[in-house]
Amino acid sequence: PVLMSLILPFYNIPFKNNGIGKWFLVLLQKSRVLSKAISYKEKQGEKPNFFPSRLSNSLSYLAFIQFKYLEQFNSHRRKLVNFYKKELKNSKFCAINPILYPLLRFPIKNSNAKQIMQKARKKGILLGDWYNIAVAPDDTNLNKMKYQKGSCPNAERISNQIINLPTNPNLTTKQAQIIINFIIGNRVTDNN
Repeated sequence: PVLMSLILPFYNIPFKNNGIGKWFLVLLQKSRVLSKAISYKEKQGEKPNFFPSRLSNSLSYLAFIQFKYLEQFNSHRRKLVNFYKKELKNSKFCAINPILYPLLRFPIKNSNAKQIMQKARKKGILLGDWYNIAVAPDDTNLNKMKYQKGSCPNAERISNQIINLPTNPNLTTKQAQIIINFIIGNRVTDNN
């Protein structure tokens, strides 16, 4: 958590087609200082060697402390979600929000999501392209997951149109406004 809090502000500062923070994250993961969110074995449909395991005492304590801030984090996420909804209400972007409680991400839909993401990356704006395929992450062994491409055509089509707006507790309304200004001012039009 400490390393991620140091990396996140630099995550999308452009450098060689990725953000500087993303380069740091990959470097720390390759050197095994940080773990990956999903292990290779999990992507192959196998149970990782470390699972189930307990958190170390220090990480358990850190997690326990975070519970004290849970409502504060959720309240902040609700404010950002409501802000995004209000700002995008009359835009060309369709908010995908069937859930009424705080979201980890705020997904919107546009048929030109990939181009918008590329433009955002070049401008150093952090948008999420998580779940941009029907079965994520993209290097998951689909045979082991018993998934056949084309079996969920709607999910496959829509997943290519998703842009996730951040709702993290450290994101300010001013930063969210920059994201909204970029999204609304984007010259890429929706073909739907």
